[in-house]
Amino acid sequence: MKVFVTGCLHGEWDKLIDTVNALIEDGNKIELILVTGDCETFRNEEDMKSFTAPQKYHILGSFYKIYNGERSLPCLTIIIGGNHEASDLFHQLPFGGWVAPNCFYIGRAAHVIVGDILISGISGLYKESNYYDPVNEEFPLRKIGDMHSAYAFRAFSDFQLFGLKTTQIMLSHDWPSKIPLKFGGKYLQNRRPDLIESDKKISLDCQWV
Repeated sequence: MKVFVTGCLHGEWDKLIDTVNALIEDGNKIELILVTGDCETFRNEEDMKSFTAPQKYHILGSFYKIYNGERSLPCLTIIIGGNHEASDLFHQLPFGGWVAPNCFYIGRAAHVIVGDILISGISGLYKESNYYDPVNEEFPLRKIGDMHSAYAFRAFSDFQLFGLKTTQIMLSHDWPSKIPLKFGGKYLQNRRPDLIESDKKISLDCQWV
């Protein structure tokens, strides 16, 4: 099975569809798309009210075209959440669910089987201050504190993934632990030294990935 993997879409679903369709037209038999968060699955303007980003980034994007049937994904697409999302939508689907035709959100943490491939995923970011908190944000998410804590993954999300000893594909929006420190190089040292320092202090990343 050929799998197409992309990072932060930031609402550019048209670009995803066009890119994958072009690859398929060139003879690549792509059967699965994986999106590792920051999907921005905005169906309408209301969805952006739970979007944690400065106002200048509140752009509807093109996911609504898939949601209303104007455009179609070329194959099954599995997504996880990041920290820039239509958080109201994901908050209602803690155990995952279909968010549009052919587009499945994995939930806060889960395993799914596609064909003979076992895929595990955890949504959101690691935030030490929220790790042991319950998921008790007030819906709809309008308080700034709730909007930011909603995407922080919790201890029980890790527990959901501990049941299986092996998986073939692991999806996370955060880097696995020690990736910034080991592979960040001059780019992160110059642009985001704070990420490297956070990694050293174990206050960043998926610690158990």
